[in-house]
Amino acid sequence: MTLLRRDFGIGNGQGTWGYDEDVGLLEFHFPGGGIVETPLSYIGSWFAPREEFLWAWGNPHLDTMRTEVASRCFDFGQANNHQVLMSQPVWCSLDNAWHLAKLAGNLTKVEGIYSALVDDNLRFFWAITDPKWRVLQ
Repeated sequence: MTLLRRDFGIGNGQGTWGYDEDVGLLEFHFPGGGIVETPLSYIGSWFAPREEFLWAWGNPHLDTMRTEVASRCFDFGQANNHQVLMSQPVWCSLDNAWHLAKLAGNLTKVEGIYSALVDDNLRFFWAITDPKWRVLQ
């Protein structure tokens, strides 16, 4: 994440983020007008009231085309008998949810992990796989 923060400003606390599942992009909009985009890839979500992490591979509300990183974690868990990668849900603290998301990133060699609240109780975790500055026309 240090390189993503330095090279793209992702996670620097400035600007806004958004995603478009139809287009398949996670976007970061910065005050100077720059936009960084990366393919939309869900890792999981964390629901605060129940302290529950839900892997994206098992979330029926997500497009399976956008859950590849989580699915590869499931496959790794199955091949190596790591129950936490195959369990649904995982009851854990937010810190441990971050650890699971980072584990997914390490296993699949993504460039970084981004997380944000999508409402008062629900936080999503996404993989950053190929960030690029959007070329404005």
